[in-house]
Amino acid sequence: MMIDKIVKASILSYFLFCLNIVHCQDKPIKPKVEDLITPQEKSKNYSASYKEVMDYYEKLANSFPRKAFFYQVDDADNQLLSTDDGYPFKVFRIGEVDNTRPNVLIINGIHPGEPEGIDASMQIARDILIKNQWNQVFNFYFIPIYNVEGALRRGSGNRPNQDGPEKMGFRGNSLNLDLNRDFIKMDSKNTKALVTLFHQIKPVLVIDNHTSNGADYPYTMTQLNNSNQLESNKRKYIQDNFLPQVFNNYNQKNYPIMEYVDLKNKIPDSGIVRNYYPPRFSQGYFGLFNTFAMTIETHKFKPFPQRVITTYNLMHSIFEVLYHQIKQNKYPNTFGFTFNASNQKINFDFKVNFKKKDSILFNGYQAENIPSQATSGKRLNYNHNKPYKKFIPFYKTWDTVLSVNETPIGYLIPKSDSKLIEVLKANYITIDNYTNSTIQNDQNKIISFKIKSFKNTHGLLPYEGHYLHSDVSLDTVFSNNPFIYNPEDPSSKYLWIDINKNQDKAYFIHYIFNPKAQDSYFNWNFFDYALSQKEYYSDYAFEDLAPNILSSDPILKDKFNNKMKSDSIFSFHPEQQLDFIYKNSKYAEQTDNLYPVYLIYKR
Repeated sequence: MMIDKIVKASILSYFLFCLNIVHCQDKPIKPKVEDLITPQEKSKNYSASYKEVMDYYEKLANSFPRKAFFYQVDDADNQLLSTDDGYPFKVFRIGEVDNTRPNVLIINGIHPGEPEGIDASMQIARDILIKNQWNQVFNFYFIPIYNVEGALRRGSGNRPNQDGPEKMGFRGNSLNLDLNRDFIKMDSKNTKALVTLFHQIKPVLVIDNHTSNGADYPYTMTQLNNSNQLESNKRKYIQDNFLPQVFNNYNQKNYPIMEYVDLKNKIPDSGIVRNYYPPRFSQGYFGLFNTFAMTIETHKFKPFPQRVITTYNLMHSIFEVLYHQIKQNKYPNTFGFTFNASNQKINFDFKVNFKKKDSILFNGYQAENIPSQATSGKRLNYNHNKPYKKFIPFYKTWDTVLSVNETPIGYLIPKSDSKLIEVLKANYITIDNYTNSTIQNDQNKIISFKIKSFKNTHGLLPYEGHYLHSDVSLDTVFSNNPFIYNPEDPSSKYLWIDINKNQDKAYFIHYIFNPKAQDSYFNWNFFDYALSQKEYYSDYAFEDLAPNILSSDPILKDKFNNKMKSDSIFSFHPEQQLDFIYKNSKYAEQTDNLYPVYLIYKR
């Protein structure tokens, strides 16, 4: 009997031993920090190359197969998206796909010569996974390197005076575009891919990592954000609760932070300005969707290892505060603006009010003009032997530049404008076919504009591949416009954007289609094809028609005679007079300088 018990116990022990072996084989070995050291941690003044970054995230995803995913972004048609030179546009995600869980988007390498975010993100992504930290509450989406082509153009001289790393990327991409001027116009495939991801995940927070230029000062870390652009309740919460807690958390790490040092004049003593960044910039673009975005700016004069550490620590503070606020249901998790009525006033574009001055406590160095050792002139120098701590002017109040008191219920856009449609689809705008029943003319009013005049912001010089317009002057054109209704099949000419179907993107739509908005699609040359006259007249032949045109139209004749009396330049130039008659006759080209988008309002 005793032997039987011993045998049974031995068999049971062996069985349990075998189970334990199987269990140990199935259970993955938890990776350690020392197994996942980044290139920058091995060599402090080194920033990882593109290949090293992509290999690292691949290794990280393989090390945490149920928590981390490294994949190529695809669009609404399931087409995989690539960069301008054909590299796969990849994102590193921590967390399961869960529509109820908030998402955070971290952008690195938009300017690859400013690479500390690239290296800091690799480290913090690893630590989140190893410590299982924060990812139970929200998901992380890391863009390893946004400007891939710029990152591949590595060199030691891309950023003069920057203190490391040994090699860094180049600001422009393969099209020589600055991707932080491309968000609204989307000339780059990189931008289209990032915008696509943004609309897929609708993040509650975006972090964009950079390095600053400009004045010299003791701070390693500065930041700017788009909270002024947000809906009023969200703005108040971010400014009064979220940001103070983030800064307090960060300061406890003994790394002071300062408002981005955007100068009123040449030195900090003149004052710091909280400028408005229109939607060509990342934070301005995300602001169109009521999404809070922070731009992190470390100081280029500080050593690279220090810049990496401070970037890591600020992201750590942001995630820590966000984690607790989301758990407590305090952080405003909203995407897009809510418009309750078509007569609701909307503000577009802002400028700093320099008449309203606040102050901010600032640590700086005394600025001096000393003789240059390179030229015959003098140069600006910040004297590190003369530090100061004092209040300097702070200009943070914005005034509205453009506002509208009534917004359209929808827009008609040219069906043939493939570039426009591609950009709208990347922004997940719902676009419908237009039919005769789409718009009831007795219930709605239809308007467009004649472009009277505009300026080219940079004169004869191109800016980011465009001749950017500004100071647009318009004449409103009320329809019965034959160019909407005259074609036998209007549906072949136009597509319909219904604001009711695009509520969370309504502000964006209203902005891009308002020609006066600073970064409107008109100003970015989307519709320059409408500014070129196609039909002309021969002056000597039109001279035969002109008298009859005037005699058969008494109103036009009176208008012509009054202009002759009141405008001395006009009365002195016969060619202007003939052109006036032509442009006010039935022979005039109706679409010349006609804005090709129609705005539909409720009557």
